[in-house]
Amino acid sequence: MAACQSQHHSHVQKVKRNLYMLQIIRALGGSPSSVSTPSI
Repeated sequence: MAACQSQHHSHVQKVKRNLYMLQIIRALGGSPSSVSTPSI
């Protein structure tokens, strides 16, 4: 169960990071449409 939770947590962190990256790109004036989901 703990392993499952930690795996889910890391996935959530990755999603949050992707959203953060998109926010930065938008703030810089870039168009999110030209950026396919950033893979980190």
